[in-house]
Amino acid sequence: MLEESRGATADDDVYHFISYVPIGGSLYELDGLKEGPINLGACTTEDWLSKAAPAIQERIERYAASEIRFNLMAVIQSRSDVAQTQLARAQALRQALVERQAQGGIGESAELERLEAEIAECVFIGSLSCATPRP
Repeated sequence: MLEESRGATADDDVYHFISYVPIGGSLYELDGLKEGPINLGACTTEDWLSKAAPAIQERIERYAASEIRFNLMAVIQSRSDVAQTQLARAQALRQALVERQAQGGIGESAELERLEAEIAECVFIGSLSCATPRP
């Protein structure tokens, strides 16, 4: 069995990934070239992106003069999953509104129209996700 192993040279393009993740109330930088995670400070699930932005911007600016090949990717929840959650919420709100109207409640036709539009959008997004083959 032939084993091939060599280190990168100055002529090689070397790529690595850096991630910023909120875990346990702290923002961590995960850099494949560092020994381990770097705690960047406290954060919440609501504000972690605004706290990661300065670290990302600083890194881009540090290498901007000599390196122009940056990629920024986000790992996010599936659009289909988000649409399903929004669809269930909108349908429940619509049902409650229809029941209030049936019991003589004040007409809220504008809100009902808004919910109908939201439901249609969620169904459309869900249909797009279902039509897209997954690897």
